Amino acid sequence: MTDLVIIVLGIAILFYVLLGGADFGAGIVELVTGKRGIDTISKAIAPVWEANHIWLILAVVILFNGFPLVYTTLTTYLHIPLFIILLGIIFRGTAFTFRYYDTVDNSHKYYTQLFRISSLLTPFFLGVTLGAIMLGKIPAQVDGTFYTIFIAPWLNLFSFTTGIFLTLLFGWLAAIYLLGEARDDESFQTFSKTSRTFFV
Repeated sequence: MTDLVIIVLGIAILFYVLLGGADFGAGIVELVTGKRGIDTISKAIAPVWEANHIWLILAVVILFNGFPLVYTTLTTYLHIPLFIILLGIIFRGTAFTFRYYDTVDNSHKYYTQLFRISSLLTPFFLGVTLGAIMLGKIPAQVDGTFYTIFIAPWLNLFSFTTGIFLTLLFGWLAAIYLLGEARDDESFQTFSKTSRTFFV
């Protein structure tokens, strides 16, 4: 039974990376393409961006119910990067919604900047959290200073490198998906070709 739960958890995380990650990557691509990509990106992710978070919710629920000790440990010792991730998800969704549906043109630039920044910071701290988990330096018990318990496990070169990698991966996925939305726009083609050299 445990193996089945782990498989479902892995599938949920995989789909969140492939689908939700591409949504975050759209904001990263928009940082590169500028105003040229706003319309294409908005039309591409508007119908699906909110639904893709169901995979994250499913993963959290499975982790909470199937492995409560792991859930408690991660949310306790990594609460700082996780809090930043939650803020990023909230601000990004809010900014995109207001930018897409708000009729006041003067406010669009503020929503756009918030959308882009949160799209960049959220996957970065997702990667930082993942790096901290893989590094295995989360303490087994609360014993030490605030820095050694709650900061040191994720504030290191490996975790930051993992964060940069995941950010680039999300941007690359979005650029690939957006090729189907804008075949004549060279911005996405250039970005996908450039980032492909990083991964290959």
